[in-house]
Amino acid sequence: MLFFAFSIQQKDNFGASIMLWWCGQSFIDISPYIADAQSRSLPLISGLGKESHDWGNLLSMTGNLQHTQLLADISFVIGSLIICLSFIWGAYLLYLQKQAAAE
Repeated sequence: MLFFAFSIQQKDNFGASIMLWWCGQSFIDISPYIADAQSRSLPLISGLGKESHDWGNLLSMTGNLQHTQLLADISFVIGSLIICLSFIWGAYLLYLQKQAAAE
């Protein structure tokens, strides 16, 4: 989101649309780890043990461990919607650019 805000501040709307895509991709990327919070079967970086599972610990501490699949699905849907929005925004900006070049 920092790069998105920087792109907006620099008035680089096309760059901002790409940063928005990146944000959506991040939501999609974390969804399998959220879904794995109960079983903690996915391998972690550096071979850390199950006690180091960030999403497992976070959802346990907040009392939401039973909602892992729902939260993973929500994360995936949010990411997909953000990516679709970034494609639409980027395509619209390219369309405007083509229209301006044709004039």
